[in-house]
Amino acid sequence: MSQYTWTYVGGAGKNYRVTLFHGKRTGHVMILLNRQVLQIDFHIRESKTYSFFIEDEFCEVRLERRGKEMYYSFEINKKVDTPRNKARKKTGRKHLGQALLFFSALILAATGLVLGFRAYYDDLDGKHAARDVYSDSVVGMVQLDTFYKGSVTYHYVVGNNAFSGVFFEDLARGDSLPLFPLESGDAFIVRYHSVRPDMSRIVFSQPTDIQVQKYFERSLARHLRYHPDLHPEQARCTLEVALELRGLYGLADVYFQRESTADSPIHNRDSYYRLVRDTEVQKALSDRCWD
Repeated sequence: MSQYTWTYVGGAGKNYRVTLFHGKRTGHVMILLNRQVLQIDFHIRESKTYSFFIEDEFCEVRLERRGKEMYYSFEINKKVDTPRNKARKKTGRKHLGQALLFFSALILAATGLVLGFRAYYDDLDGKHAARDVYSDSVVGMVQLDTFYKGSVTYHYVVGNNAFSGVFFEDLARGDSLPLFPLESGDAFIVRYHSVRPDMSRIVFSQPTDIQVQKYFERSLARHLRYHPDLHPEQARCTLEVALELRGLYGLADVYFQRESTADSPIHNRDSYYRLVRDTEVQKALSDRCWD
């Protein structure tokens, strides 16, 4: 993976880090401004330019294909018709020498990179928050993505068209995080815009029936590993009771039964003990699993 970083010094000496990631194998492109994702693009293998504003400066990140090699650059576009460039030209006519010195210092101070269209991503994020626009749904498949730590790519098909979305764990709220560790091939409901099916969000709280069974088997395997003397059928019966009475949260209590509250605040050692000591659960275990 190629990674480049530039630092742009804006007004009042504020530094902006522009970071570019470009996957050599996948061709996926990600541009960040400080920690904010500006733009994501997929399968980029030829020359392309991405434009965005930092304060009132019109900035461009260029990917240039030269033979087998790809070259990357970050530039301030001083020719495009923007209010800042108009003021720059006016000032330049009056104080050409001073303006050249000032902007040369800005160019020399640039040392890092962040990619993307901030306005585009902010708008898309706002639409993601308006959940009522996602009126249609389909099953989507997860693909773990090493392209950017904390991101998950998911794929889904609407009609005859295939689409992809990206989930960022560091931008998600607690109720939208996956309950269990994800693996490639995991399947969940994806809700998408009826007019713009490329606009979507994956719903980790709505796994498919097959996915629930995967969670069950992963929890069972971990439970048997923690309790090697337990008969497999008895262990399976225990998890069936947990799933029946407490749903996926019961399975999560079993799965994370060795975790501390610091590492796993919701499902952990304490929540597991509460589960197995619950009166309703103990009665079901006694009637169905301990005979």
